[in-house]
Amino acid sequence: MPKLTSVLRGLGQKHQTYGLVVRLAKRWLSAHFLSDDIPAIAIELLVASLFLEPYPFEVPRGSICGFLRFLYLVSTFDWATSPFFVNLNNEYSGAEISQIKADFSVRTSFPPMTICIPLDKEVVSFWTREKPNQMMLNRLILIAKQSLRTLQETLIQPGSDLKKIFRSSVEPFDVVIHLKHDQEASPGQAIDSIGRRNYPAFLSNPSNLPIIDYQPKQLFMKDLRETFGHLALFYSDEYSSSVIGVLWRPNIFKPQGFKVSLVNGQCLLEESSKENQLVPNIEAIIEDMKILGNGIVEHIKVKTTSLLT
Repeated sequence: MPKLTSVLRGLGQKHQTYGLVVRLAKRWLSAHFLSDDIPAIAIELLVASLFLEPYPFEVPRGSICGFLRFLYLVSTFDWATSPFFVNLNNEYSGAEISQIKADFSVRTSFPPMTICIPLDKEVVSFWTREKPNQMMLNRLILIAKQSLRTLQETLIQPGSDLKKIFRSSVEPFDVVIHLKHDQEASPGQAIDSIGRRNYPAFLSNPSNLPIIDYQPKQLFMKDLRETFGHLALFYSDEYSSSVIGVLWRPNIFKPQGFKVSLVNGQCLLEESSKENQLVPNIEAIIEDMKILGNGIVEHIKVKTTSLLT
């Protein structure tokens, strides 16, 4: 890791645009609730490739140009059939690249997003072995395609709002937890922060001292995952967001036989041919989420569609 950090730092010193593109890419990723599923180092390596091997283009001279190239790369590269090489310092030999490609054709030990760098010769694609999984990679590609198309259309229309590609819909989520705006740690980092408090509260009153590492949303997310992680997945904008998206795990609505160890958050299925069948008690779970987030939760919106069909 220290050597990789040093190499990327050197790249940033050589190309000042590199850091700007990385920041845009990470902000875009977080705005679409993907920052927990796509390693930050993977984003830095993908952006680095735009500067190390820009062919058939030239090295990006501006941040928007680099960001466009990043979206194009993510959305068009064939992740299913090819490993992606970032040849830092040209340390990969032709024979090594050919061998990795040959091994990749078997595809038994390679992750969905395979990013190869010469510093990880012992463990290929070390930084993406755990995540993203195939589902999240597919979502990343889909959003990148949509964002690329939207950004291209926006750039040719003077006065258009470039921020639209950083706004994500919460429609896909089964549950949306809305947080109180006055509990946001960094409201100034929100995509749409106009008319909202974008400065620390202590500046308006000298008697108030700033709270170090005040991150109520992150702590709440941690509690939610520890308590309900076996039932749902939780997503949020890492930098600034007043919502937390919740997706129920698809297998939790399958009735299970009664066990004392499974009764937490469960209730008996009334309309069942078999006795003592357990299913999630959604109302109780939502109420527990409210209690867990007491003081920072504004309200919780649940989709009204049937959960057991």
